[in-house]
Amino acid sequence: MARDLHRLELGVEITGLNGASGPRIIQGSAAPGGDGDIQDGAAVGSIYLRTSGEVYKKTGTANSAADWVTLGDVTIDELKWRNEKVIAATVDTVSAGSVDVTGFSDNESGLDGNDFSAGDYLIGDADGSPALFEVTAITSATDITVAAASQAIAENDTFVVQNYLPDSGASQEGQAIVHSPDGSSALIKIGDVNWDFATGINLSSGYTAGNGTLSSSDTVESAIEKLDGNQQDLQSLSGVAQGSTVLGAFSSPASLLMAATYTVKSAFQRVGDLLAQLRGVQATGITTEATVDSVPVASVKACKWLVEAFEEAIPANREAFEVFALNDGSTGVDDTLYSKLKVGSGFNLSVSVDIDSGNMRLRAASTSGGVTVTARRIEVVKNVL
Repeated sequence: MARDLHRLELGVEITGLNGASGPRIIQGSAAPGGDGDIQDGAAVGSIYLRTSGEVYKKTGTANSAADWVTLGDVTIDELKWRNEKVIAATVDTVSAGSVDVTGFSDNESGLDGNDFSAGDYLIGDADGSPALFEVTAITSATDITVAAASQAIAENDTFVVQNYLPDSGASQEGQAIVHSPDGSSALIKIGDVNWDFATGINLSSGYTAGNGTLSSSDTVESAIEKLDGNQQDLQSLSGVAQGSTVLGAFSSPASLLMAATYTVKSAFQRVGDLLAQLRGVQATGITTEATVDSVPVASVKACKWLVEAFEEAIPANREAFEVFALNDGSTGVDDTLYSKLKVGSGFNLSVSVDIDSGNMRLRAASTSGGVTVTARRIEVVKNVL
């Protein structure tokens, strides 16, 4: 019969001199903390042995799971950040001299010599006895020359690696934070940083602006490619170069009406203003004299109106004619009515032009039961608006 082990139920407590309470060594199947008993009552520094194989140390007194930290975890205050630009880490052993980057056994992402520059760094044997190397030259698309770094990896050194090759799959071999617990044993990857901060996300060498609708299957890069392409399409649609904030100079005759400083919105506003001058205006139910349309005499000296009118009681009775008027910019006005057309029976309608409060007005009156008059004007001016 094999010799049996000395057994303790639940655990053991190591007290201080004269019985002062001290740290405990306890065990259990669940993660520790929050039991309101032995685990919560344990002093800081206690050890918890979990039957799943994990080992915890107690660091807090909040009586919760947060009091316990898995041994082997790295806390932020233990990290000693290194500032070398580490392009890649590989499980392959690396020696000073020429290195074929494409030949790394864990290089699934297609990393090659062109991804390095002199002064960059490389970590070899990441899962064994890691060593840091400085790149001294790029000799070809596949090969680089390296030398041992002037400062070797030391205890608690922490690096940001741009291409962590030990990860499985080309899409996973991105940036990672790696930590050396003792300066000599395998590196511990403590975080992937590809998605954690925008300045650490690089576009691939194959990036090409495209266009299209974004979908849930897009990667960040393919989505940016589409957005980039869509933006370029919109830039081409605008007719101006990338970075432009105004439409720029227009060629004649548009240059007489459109300024170089116009934005798209202000240009459409200008077009709308110009078209508004050609809009039709309408007055209905006319019996006594009423104004159909008017223009300011300060800016418009001559104006032509195309007029159509009908009798509201019998709409088939219609007239159409032109009115051409001229003013002196003050009180003098002259007008003529011509090219009169008529369908149906005649009806009573009189038209006049006068000046009132600085405006030259087209006026209409009727003695019938009501007349509708529609007019569209053409202003005779050099610069519109």
